[in-house]
Amino acid sequence: MQDRVSFKEAMWDALLSETPSITIMEIFAIGTDLLLAAEAHMGDLLFWSALAFSLSIGFLVAWPVNVALVHFGVKEGMSNPAKMRSSSQGAAGD
Repeated sequence: MQDRVSFKEAMWDALLSETPSITIMEIFAIGTDLLLAAEAHMGDLLFWSALAFSLSIGFLVAWPVNVALVHFGVKEGMSNPAKMRSSSQGAAGD
């Protein structure tokens, strides 16, 4: 909505650009966690170490998906919203 698009368009863009990487990340993170520590309890070191490891795996498999989405123009690269706002205000104030 920072680009002054409608809420509906912003939601659709977010759905298209974020769903693939989040889905892949969750499949691999949860799958890894279940493989390593399905029977562990919250008080177990195995639970927490498997959680940290599985989230790392999720990050690693989601990274190329995000790179591909940026490459094909489905999503934009990361930028600082504060800088976007200040640059657009500066242009409007000139």
